[in-house]
Amino acid sequence: MVIFHAADLHLKADQEQRLAILKWLVDQAGKARAGAFVIAGDLFDSDTDARLLRPAVKGILEGAAATTFFVIPGNHDAGSFHPDHDYGRNVVPLTAKPFQLADHGGLRFGGVPYQDKDFTDCVKDLPRDVDILIVHGTLYDRDFIRQLVEDEETKYLPILPPDLENIARYVALGHIHSRPFEKSYKNTRVASPGSALALDVKCRSKRIFYRLVMDRTKLELAPVEIEPAPYWQDEAFFVFPGNEERTLQALRDRLSGLDPNRIMPNIIVRGFLGEKGREFSAQIAKIRDSFLARFPDLTLDDRDIRSWDQIMTHPMVQKFIAKTDALDPDLKYKIYELIFPIFSETIK
Repeated sequence: MVIFHAADLHLKADQEQRLAILKWLVDQAGKARAGAFVIAGDLFDSDTDARLLRPAVKGILEGAAATTFFVIPGNHDAGSFHPDHDYGRNVVPLTAKPFQLADHGGLRFGGVPYQDKDFTDCVKDLPRDVDILIVHGTLYDRDFIRQLVEDEETKYLPILPPDLENIARYVALGHIHSRPFEKSYKNTRVASPGSALALDVKCRSKRIFYRLVMDRTKLELAPVEIEPAPYWQDEAFFVFPGNEERTLQALRDRLSGLDPNRIMPNIIVRGFLGEKGREFSAQIAKIRDSFLARFPDLTLDDRDIRSWDQIMTHPMVQKFIAKTDALDPDLKYKIYELIFPIFSETIK
């Protein structure tokens, strides 16, 4: 059976692009003749959005009539899947707490909806014959959450790696938006696709869903890019006296060359400036304003530009500038563009 795994679409009534991404995913499921499509929580951004969008979502999901959709509530849409809510005949909401099971196509699916308790308490009575377990929670694996342990999004339904060992053949996670993750815990394959679209600036990679090919003995897993979903991309520029205009032009050229349908730029301009600092910041603001129509979510931050006098007081920098002062200006600025970011980090 071909199975799709996506999460965290956070559909909103005033965000048509999100609904378009859901339709694209469902179209791909239909083309692939997927037998099942797992949505691991937060299909909707809120219960109010679910109420407003329910007829549209039902129409989209019924577009892949041969696909059964297994959906669990997340922390954002915990009340969106009441038995009276009709999402279509091919939709199976797994809402019962602490977990709910459903058999389909010779496989056993289990769902652990979001709930305000520890994961271990939720699955202590879970049978060990589950093929796909769908969970909306936070996996506390350092390879996964890294520096996110203090982030607001990591507070829900905590999961420790030992809790996943041999719990099912595949655990389909949702909840953490920023990036995809795959790992095995003994005989359990675990994957989280990240959010299906870039919900905030932490989403700095291509948005994906997982495509599984699975039967009673086989499990193959591959990430697939969600083509219509743009994502944040970091861009860094470094400025110093003499290369202000080069930096501004490089910034204009880079923004002109990015695809606004694919990329949401997150730009940081760092460096050192003297008297022209205010004039440079005014030019940065003009560039930001001129590209907002092309990139409505553009972030362009030049707050980390420091005083040129600060770096010039360092003996190593003074010696370097003295030794390169006689070079051809173009060559000198190219060298400075490589070296000054290193100096910047060294003398912090």
